[in-house]
Amino acid sequence: MEPFALSLPAVAPVGKDSDGLALPPDERYRQVQAFAQLVDQQFRTLKTVSAYAEQLALSPNHLNALCRRRLHRTASDVLHARIVAEAQQLLTHTEYSVAAIAQALGFDDASYFSRYFKKYVRQTPVAYRASKVSAPE
Repeated sequence: MEPFALSLPAVAPVGKDSDGLALPPDERYRQVQAFAQLVDQQFRTLKTVSAYAEQLALSPNHLNALCRRRLHRTASDVLHARIVAEAQQLLTHTEYSVAAIAQALGFDDASYFSRYFKKYVRQTPVAYRASKVSAPE
């Protein structure tokens, strides 16, 4: 399976970090890239921005500011997008039950997973799968 890829802008002006100190563009890029890699590796088990920020030795607010600056999305948006992308992949390319997919993605409750999925995709997992199975490719 291909790793989740974020589109990171190539160049950004030197700015100030959350403490008001100058932070070179390449360092901001590196931190956001490290976050994206951690999300790709750990999204099944870690569900909070603060858990990722701690691993990167950043505050959650700083990580969020970096993501907003580089990706124009919040850190939680990045995390949710990765979880939903994996769910869509599993729903489309496997016959696993919704409950099995929920468990594989670290959700303790399949009904909560269904509500979570519907919030971001605007379809239930069952409806999403049905639309992909019936749609010609």
